[in-house]
Amino acid sequence: MSACPGPEDVTGVAHGVLASVGCNSHRLALDAYAALTGPGSFLPAALTTCLTIYVALLGYGLLTGSPRLRLAQVSQTGLKIGAVVALTLNWSIFQTLVFNVASEAPFEVGHIFTLAAAAGGGDQAGDDPLTRLEAIHQELTDSAHSLIQPNVPTGGAPATVTAAGAGPQPPAAEALLWMATTLIVGSVGLIALAMVAQAILVALGPAFMLFFLFDATRGLFVGWVRALAAAVIAPVTTWGGLMVCLATLEPWVARLARERAAHAIKVDTISTLVTFVVTFAAAQAVLAIGAVVITSAFSLRRAPAAREGDTVSTANTQQQIIDARFSQSRAQLLAQSLHSEHSQSLTQEGRRLEVFGVAAASAAPGALAAPAAPRLSDTYRRPSPGGLS
Repeated sequence: MSACPGPEDVTGVAHGVLASVGCNSHRLALDAYAALTGPGSFLPAALTTCLTIYVALLGYGLLTGSPRLRLAQVSQTGLKIGAVVALTLNWSIFQTLVFNVASEAPFEVGHIFTLAAAAGGGDQAGDDPLTRLEAIHQELTDSAHSLIQPNVPTGGAPATVTAAGAGPQPPAAEALLWMATTLIVGSVGLIALAMVAQAILVALGPAFMLFFLFDATRGLFVGWVRALAAAVIAPVTTWGGLMVCLATLEPWVARLARERAAHAIKVDTISTLVTFVVTFAAAQAVLAIGAVVITSAFSLRRAPAAREGDTVSTANTQQQIIDARFSQSRAQLLAQSLHSEHSQSLTQEGRRLEVFGVAAASAAPGALAAPAAPRLSDTYRRPSPGGLS
Protein backbone atom coordinates (compact mmCIF):
# COMPACT_ATOMS: atom_id res chain seq x y z
CA MET A 1 0.00 0.00 0.00
CA SER A 2 1.28 3.45 -0.94
CA ALA A 3 2.02 6.00 1.73
CA CYS A 4 -0.68 8.43 2.78
CA PRO A 5 -0.58 11.98 1.34
CA GLY A 6 1.39 14.61 3.18
CA PRO A 7 0.98 18.41 3.45
CA GLU A 8 2.60 19.01 0.07
CA ASP A 9 0.48 16.44 -1.78
CA VAL A 10 -2.97 17.98 -1.23
CA THR A 11 -3.96 21.61 -1.76
CA GLY A 12 -6.30 23.15 0.77
CA VAL A 13 -6.81 22.73 4.49
CA ALA A 14 -10.07 20.75 4.32
CA HIS A 15 -8.94 18.39 1.55
CA GLY A 16 -5.59 17.84 3.23
CA VAL A 17 -7.07 16.97 6.62
CA LEU A 18 -9.67 14.56 5.27
CA ALA A 19 -7.25 12.91 2.84
CA SER A 20 -4.59 12.34 5.47
CA VAL A 21 -6.95 11.23 8.24
CA GLY A 22 -8.98 9.00 5.91
CA CYS A 23 -5.92 7.23 4.50
CA ASN A 24 -4.37 6.59 7.90
CA SER A 25 -7.70 5.45 9.34
CA HIS A 26 -8.20 2.92 6.56
CA ARG A 27 -4.70 1.58 7.01
CA LEU A 28 -5.30 1.23 10.74
CA ALA A 29 -8.51 -0.76 10.17
CA LEU A 30 -6.88 -3.05 7.60
CA ASP A 31 -3.77 -3.71 9.67
CA ALA A 32 -5.77 -4.30 12.84
CA TYR A 33 -8.13 -6.78 11.16
CA ALA A 34 -5.19 -8.65 9.66
CA ALA A 35 -3.46 -8.75 13.05
CA LEU A 36 -6.57 -9.96 14.91
CA THR A 37 -7.41 -12.70 12.45
CA GLY A 38 -3.82 -13.74 11.73
CA PRO A 39 -2.22 -17.04 12.77
CA GLY A 40 -0.48 -15.59 15.81
CA SER A 41 -3.56 -13.84 17.21
CA PHE A 42 -5.71 -14.98 20.10
CA LEU A 43 -8.96 -14.37 18.21
CA PRO A 44 -9.13 -17.68 16.22
CA ALA A 45 -8.48 -19.71 19.37
CA ALA A 46 -11.01 -17.64 21.32
CA LEU A 47 -13.57 -18.11 18.55
CA THR A 48 -13.07 -21.87 18.55
CA THR A 49 -13.40 -22.02 22.33
CA CYS A 50 -16.55 -19.90 22.40
CA LEU A 51 -18.20 -21.91 19.65
CA THR A 52 -17.35 -25.19 21.40
CA ILE A 53 -18.87 -23.98 24.67
CA TYR A 54 -21.91 -22.59 22.89
CA VAL A 55 -22.63 -25.79 20.97
CA ALA A 56 -22.04 -27.90 24.08
CA LEU A 57 -24.52 -25.87 26.11
CA LEU A 58 -27.04 -26.04 23.30
CA GLY A 59 -26.69 -29.81 22.94
CA TYR A 60 -26.95 -30.36 26.71
CA GLY A 61 -30.14 -28.30 26.81
CA LEU A 62 -31.69 -30.30 23.98
CA LEU A 63 -30.75 -33.64 25.56
CA THR A 64 -32.14 -32.75 28.98
CA GLY A 65 -35.35 -31.30 27.51
CA SER A 66 -34.89 -27.84 28.90
CA PRO A 67 -38.05 -25.73 28.43
CA ARG A 68 -35.87 -22.74 27.52
CA LEU A 69 -34.86 -24.42 24.28
CA ARG A 70 -37.07 -25.18 21.34
CA LEU A 71 -36.45 -27.21 18.25
CA ALA A 72 -37.40 -24.25 16.05
CA GLN A 73 -34.47 -22.27 17.48
CA VAL A 74 -31.90 -24.71 16.12
CA SER A 75 -32.03 -23.15 12.64
CA GLN A 76 -31.69 -19.64 14.09
CA THR A 77 -28.73 -20.79 16.14
CA GLY A 78 -27.07 -22.22 13.03
CA LEU A 79 -27.50 -18.92 11.20
CA LYS A 80 -26.08 -17.06 14.17
CA ILE A 81 -22.98 -19.23 14.31
CA GLY A 82 -22.47 -18.96 10.55
CA ALA A 83 -22.74 -15.16 10.63
CA VAL A 84 -20.23 -14.87 13.46
CA VAL A 85 -17.71 -17.14 11.75
CA ALA A 86 -18.11 -15.40 8.39
CA LEU A 87 -17.71 -11.87 9.76
CA THR A 88 -14.85 -12.81 12.05
CA LEU A 89 -12.61 -14.80 9.72
CA ASN A 90 -13.58 -13.64 6.21
CA TRP A 91 -12.26 -10.22 5.25
CA SER A 92 -14.25 -9.92 2.01
CA ILE A 93 -17.59 -10.33 3.81
CA PHE A 94 -16.52 -8.08 6.68
CA GLN A 95 -15.30 -5.43 4.25
CA THR A 96 -18.57 -5.45 2.29
CA LEU A 97 -20.97 -5.43 5.23
CA VAL A 98 -19.07 -3.40 7.84
CA PHE A 99 -15.96 -1.64 6.55
CA ASN A 100 -17.38 -0.17 3.34
CA VAL A 101 -20.67 0.80 4.95
CA ALA A 102 -18.93 2.65 7.77
CA SER A 103 -16.38 4.45 5.61
CA GLU A 104 -18.29 5.20 2.40
CA ALA A 105 -21.92 5.63 3.45
CA PRO A 106 -21.48 9.13 5.00
CA PHE A 107 -19.78 10.50 1.88
CA GLU A 108 -22.42 8.98 -0.38
CA VAL A 109 -25.13 10.75 1.60
CA GLY A 110 -23.04 13.93 1.54
CA HIS A 111 -22.87 13.66 -2.23
CA ILE A 112 -26.67 13.50 -2.30
CA PHE A 113 -26.80 16.67 -0.20
CA THR A 114 -24.46 18.36 -2.67
CA LEU A 115 -26.62 17.39 -5.62
CA ALA A 116 -29.71 18.66 -3.82
CA ALA A 117 -28.00 22.00 -3.15
CA ALA A 118 -26.94 22.23 -6.80
CA ALA A 119 -30.52 21.59 -7.91
CA GLY A 120 -31.67 24.38 -5.60
CA GLY A 121 -29.65 26.97 -7.56
CA GLY A 122 -26.94 29.44 -6.63
CA ASP A 123 -23.69 30.54 -8.19
CA GLN A 124 -21.51 28.15 -6.20
CA ALA A 125 -24.08 25.53 -5.15
CA GLY A 126 -22.70 22.92 -7.55
CA ASP A 127 -19.07 23.28 -6.45
CA ASP A 128 -17.31 21.00 -4.02
CA PRO A 129 -18.38 21.97 -0.47
CA LEU A 130 -14.83 21.54 0.79
CA THR A 131 -13.57 23.92 -1.89
CA ARG A 132 -16.19 26.46 -0.89
CA LEU A 133 -15.24 26.04 2.77
CA GLU A 134 -11.57 26.60 1.95
CA ALA A 135 -12.48 29.77 0.03
CA ILE A 136 -14.30 31.13 3.07
CA HIS A 137 -11.41 30.14 5.32
CA GLN A 138 -8.93 31.87 3.03
CA GLU A 139 -10.99 35.07 2.86
CA LEU A 140 -11.31 35.25 6.63
CA THR A 141 -7.57 34.72 7.01
CA ASP A 142 -6.70 37.36 4.38
CA SER A 143 -9.05 39.86 6.03
CA ALA A 144 -7.40 39.26 9.39
CA HIS A 145 -3.94 39.77 7.85
CA SER A 146 -5.08 42.99 6.23
CA LEU A 147 -6.10 44.29 9.64
CA ILE A 148 -2.81 43.24 11.24
CA GLN A 149 -0.57 44.62 8.48
CA PRO A 150 -2.59 46.88 6.17
CA ASN A 151 0.33 47.62 3.80
CA VAL A 152 1.35 43.98 3.23
CA PRO A 153 -0.12 42.33 0.12
CA THR A 154 -2.16 39.14 0.34
CA GLY A 155 0.63 36.98 -1.03
CA GLY A 156 2.87 37.82 1.93
CA ALA A 157 0.26 37.00 4.52
CA PRO A 158 1.91 33.91 6.04
CA ALA A 159 5.18 35.73 6.69
CA THR A 160 3.25 38.67 8.14
CA VAL A 161 1.42 36.41 10.57
CA THR A 162 4.71 34.95 11.78
CA ALA A 163 6.26 38.37 12.21
CA ALA A 164 3.25 39.90 13.89
CA GLY A 165 2.53 36.98 16.16
CA ALA A 166 4.68 38.36 18.97
CA GLY A 167 2.86 41.68 19.14
CA PRO A 168 -0.71 42.53 20.06
CA GLN A 169 -3.32 42.02 17.37
CA PRO A 170 -6.54 43.99 16.81
CA PRO A 171 -9.67 42.38 18.27
CA ALA A 172 -11.29 42.30 14.83
CA ALA A 173 -8.33 40.35 13.42
CA GLU A 174 -8.45 37.90 16.31
CA ALA A 175 -12.18 37.39 15.73
CA LEU A 176 -11.60 36.68 12.05
CA LEU A 177 -8.82 34.19 12.78
CA TRP A 178 -10.97 32.52 15.43
CA MET A 179 -13.84 32.19 12.93
CA ALA A 180 -11.56 30.62 10.32
CA THR A 181 -10.35 28.03 12.82
CA THR A 182 -13.84 27.33 14.18
CA LEU A 183 -15.23 26.68 10.71
CA ILE A 184 -12.58 24.07 9.99
CA VAL A 185 -12.85 22.39 13.39
CA GLY A 186 -16.66 22.44 13.43
CA SER A 187 -16.97 20.78 10.02
CA VAL A 188 -13.86 19.02 8.79
CA GLY A 189 -12.65 18.35 12.33
CA LEU A 190 -15.86 16.54 13.31
CA ILE A 191 -15.80 14.47 10.12
CA ALA A 192 -12.16 13.53 10.73
CA LEU A 193 -12.97 12.63 14.34
CA ALA A 194 -15.79 10.36 13.16
CA MET A 195 -13.43 8.72 10.65
CA VAL A 196 -10.93 7.93 13.40
CA ALA A 197 -13.72 6.48 15.57
CA GLN A 198 -14.95 4.38 12.66
CA ALA A 199 -11.49 2.97 12.04
CA ILE A 200 -10.96 1.99 15.67
CA LEU A 201 -14.42 0.44 16.02
CA VAL A 202 -14.09 -1.47 12.75
CA ALA A 203 -10.68 -2.70 13.84
CA LEU A 204 -12.21 -4.07 17.06
CA GLY A 205 -15.21 -5.52 15.22
CA PRO A 206 -14.05 -9.17 15.04
CA ALA A 207 -13.54 -9.25 18.80
CA PHE A 208 -17.02 -7.87 19.51
CA MET A 209 -18.58 -10.38 17.14
CA LEU A 210 -17.86 -13.11 19.70
CA PHE A 211 -20.00 -11.34 22.29
CA PHE A 212 -23.08 -11.86 20.13
CA LEU A 213 -23.18 -15.60 20.91
CA PHE A 214 -24.04 -15.49 24.62
CA ASP A 215 -26.87 -13.62 26.33
CA ALA A 216 -24.60 -12.44 29.14
CA THR A 217 -22.22 -10.66 26.73
CA ARG A 218 -24.68 -9.58 24.04
CA GLY A 219 -24.93 -6.13 25.60
CA LEU A 220 -21.30 -5.46 24.65
CA PHE A 221 -22.09 -6.29 21.02
CA VAL A 222 -25.10 -3.98 21.10
CA GLY A 223 -22.94 -1.19 22.53
CA TRP A 224 -20.40 -1.67 19.74
CA VAL A 225 -23.14 -1.46 17.11
CA ARG A 226 -24.47 1.72 18.70
CA ALA A 227 -21.06 3.36 18.75
CA LEU A 228 -20.35 2.40 15.13
CA ALA A 229 -23.76 3.66 14.00
CA ALA A 230 -23.16 6.97 15.81
CA ALA A 231 -19.78 7.30 14.07
CA VAL A 232 -21.56 6.76 10.73
CA ILE A 233 -24.48 9.13 11.35
CA ALA A 234 -22.38 11.97 12.81
CA PRO A 235 -20.56 12.80 9.51
CA VAL A 236 -23.91 12.81 7.70
CA THR A 237 -25.38 15.38 10.08
CA THR A 238 -22.15 17.37 9.99
CA TRP A 239 -22.21 17.44 6.20
CA GLY A 240 -25.80 18.65 6.18
CA GLY A 241 -24.98 21.40 8.66
CA LEU A 242 -22.00 22.40 6.52
CA MET A 243 -24.23 22.86 3.48
CA VAL A 244 -26.52 25.20 5.42
CA CYS A 245 -23.54 27.09 6.83
CA LEU A 246 -21.99 27.63 3.41
CA ALA A 247 -25.24 28.92 1.95
CA THR A 248 -25.56 31.35 4.85
CA LEU A 249 -21.98 32.61 5.08
CA GLU A 250 -21.05 33.06 1.42
CA PRO A 251 -23.00 36.33 0.87
CA TRP A 252 -21.47 37.87 3.98
CA VAL A 253 -17.99 36.65 3.11
CA ALA A 254 -18.39 38.21 -0.33
CA ARG A 255 -19.29 41.48 1.37
CA LEU A 256 -16.22 41.14 3.60
CA ALA A 257 -14.05 40.65 0.51
CA ARG A 258 -15.38 43.84 -1.07
CA GLU A 259 -14.74 45.78 2.13
CA ARG A 260 -11.21 44.39 2.35
CA ALA A 261 -10.53 45.41 -1.24
CA ALA A 262 -11.75 48.91 -0.36
CA HIS A 263 -9.67 48.91 2.88
CA ALA A 264 -12.81 49.62 4.89
CA ILE A 265 -13.82 46.50 6.84
CA LYS A 266 -16.85 47.29 9.01
CA VAL A 267 -17.41 46.05 12.52
CA ASP A 268 -21.01 45.13 11.73
CA THR A 269 -19.88 42.68 9.09
CA ILE A 270 -17.47 40.98 11.48
CA SER A 271 -20.10 40.85 14.25
CA THR A 272 -22.62 39.22 11.92
CA LEU A 273 -20.07 36.66 10.80
CA VAL A 274 -19.16 35.86 14.41
CA THR A 275 -22.85 35.30 15.21
CA PHE A 276 -23.26 32.95 12.25
CA VAL A 277 -20.13 30.98 13.08
CA VAL A 278 -21.05 30.58 16.76
CA THR A 279 -24.53 29.39 15.78
CA PHE A 280 -23.03 26.99 13.27
CA ALA A 281 -20.61 25.51 15.82
CA ALA A 282 -23.41 25.04 18.37
CA ALA A 283 -25.63 23.41 15.75
CA GLN A 284 -22.88 20.99 14.76
CA ALA A 285 -22.35 20.00 18.39
CA VAL A 286 -26.10 19.43 18.87
CA LEU A 287 -26.27 17.33 15.70
CA ALA A 288 -23.36 15.18 16.87
CA ILE A 289 -25.10 14.62 20.21
CA GLY A 290 -28.32 13.86 18.34
CA ALA A 291 -26.56 11.12 16.39
CA VAL A 292 -25.54 9.49 19.68
CA VAL A 293 -29.09 9.80 21.05
CA ILE A 294 -30.57 8.27 17.90
CA THR A 295 -28.29 5.26 17.99
CA SER A 296 -28.86 4.70 21.72
CA ALA A 297 -32.38 3.53 20.88
CA PHE A 298 -31.03 0.42 19.15
CA SER A 299 -31.48 -2.82 21.08
CA LEU A 300 -32.01 -6.51 20.42
CA ARG A 301 -35.48 -7.69 21.38
CA ARG A 302 -35.69 -10.17 24.23
CA ALA A 303 -39.24 -11.34 23.55
CA PRO A 304 -38.21 -15.00 23.02
CA ALA A 305 -36.49 -14.99 26.41
CA ALA A 306 -39.66 -13.65 28.03
CA ARG A 307 -41.77 -16.39 26.42
CA GLU A 308 -39.31 -18.99 27.59
CA GLY A 309 -39.62 -17.63 31.13
CA ASP A 310 -43.41 -17.86 30.94
CA THR A 311 -43.13 -21.47 29.77
CA VAL A 312 -40.89 -22.35 32.70
CA SER A 313 -43.23 -20.72 35.23
CA THR A 314 -46.27 -22.48 33.73
CA ALA A 315 -44.52 -25.85 33.88
CA ASN A 316 -43.55 -25.27 37.52
CA THR A 317 -47.13 -24.33 38.44
CA GLN A 318 -48.55 -27.45 36.80
CA GLN A 319 -46.03 -29.62 38.60
CA GLN A 320 -46.96 -28.05 41.94
CA ILE A 321 -50.65 -28.75 41.31
CA ILE A 322 -49.92 -32.40 40.47
CA ASP A 323 -47.76 -32.82 43.58
CA ALA A 324 -50.49 -31.27 45.76
CA ARG A 325 -53.09 -33.68 44.37
CA PHE A 326 -50.95 -36.76 45.02
CA SER A 327 -50.11 -35.59 48.55
CA GLN A 328 -53.80 -35.68 49.62
CA SER A 329 -55.34 -38.86 51.06
CA ARG A 330 -58.35 -40.70 49.69
CA ALA A 331 -60.54 -39.51 52.55
CA GLN A 332 -59.76 -35.90 51.80
CA LEU A 333 -60.44 -36.40 48.09
CA LEU A 334 -63.80 -38.10 48.91
CA ALA A 335 -64.79 -35.29 51.29
CA GLN A 336 -63.98 -32.68 48.67
CA SER A 337 -66.00 -34.57 46.07
CA LEU A 338 -69.06 -34.89 48.34
CA HIS A 339 -68.84 -31.26 49.35
CA SER A 340 -68.73 -30.14 45.75
CA GLU A 341 -71.71 -32.37 44.82
CA HIS A 342 -73.73 -31.05 47.79
CA SER A 343 -72.95 -27.46 46.82
CA GLN A 344 -74.04 -28.11 43.25
CA SER A 345 -77.35 -29.70 44.39
CA LEU A 346 -78.14 -26.76 46.70
CA THR A 347 -77.42 -24.33 43.92
CA GLN A 348 -79.69 -26.18 41.48
CA GLU A 349 -82.52 -26.36 44.09
CA GLY A 350 -82.25 -22.65 44.76
CA ARG A 351 -82.47 -21.89 41.08
CA ARG A 352 -85.60 -24.09 40.75
CA LEU A 353 -87.37 -22.32 43.63
CA GLU A 354 -86.49 -18.95 42.18
CA VAL A 355 -87.85 -19.89 38.76
CA PHE A 356 -91.06 -21.31 40.33
CA GLY A 357 -91.64 -18.14 42.39
CA VAL A 358 -91.18 -15.89 39.39
CA ALA A 359 -93.57 -17.98 37.32
CA ALA A 360 -96.26 -17.93 40.03
CA ALA A 361 -95.93 -14.19 40.51
CA SER A 362 -96.32 -13.57 36.79
CA ALA A 363 -99.35 -15.88 36.52
CA ALA A 364 -101.38 -14.41 39.45
CA PRO A 365 -100.03 -11.10 40.69
CA GLY A 366 -102.70 -10.79 43.43
CA ALA A 367 -102.37 -14.33 44.71
CA LEU A 368 -99.40 -13.50 46.87
CA ALA A 369 -101.31 -10.81 48.74
CA ALA A 370 -104.68 -12.72 49.27
CA PRO A 371 -104.85 -15.72 51.69
CA ALA A 372 -105.14 -19.13 50.09
CA ALA A 373 -108.58 -20.90 50.27
CA PRO A 374 -108.77 -24.10 52.40
CA ARG A 375 -108.67 -27.38 50.57
CA LEU A 376 -110.82 -30.49 51.32
CA SER A 377 -107.85 -32.62 52.21
CA ASP A 378 -106.54 -30.22 54.87
CA THR A 379 -108.88 -31.64 57.60
CA TYR A 380 -108.10 -35.27 56.86
CA ARG A 381 -106.06 -37.12 59.51
CA ARG A 382 -104.91 -40.70 59.04
CA PRO A 383 -105.71 -42.96 62.04
CA SER A 384 -102.82 -44.42 63.96
CA PRO A 385 -102.07 -48.15 63.90
CA GLY A 386 -103.20 -48.60 67.52
CA GLY A 387 -106.61 -47.11 66.99
CA LEU A 388 -105.70 -43.85 68.61
CA SER A 389 -106.73 -40.69 66.90
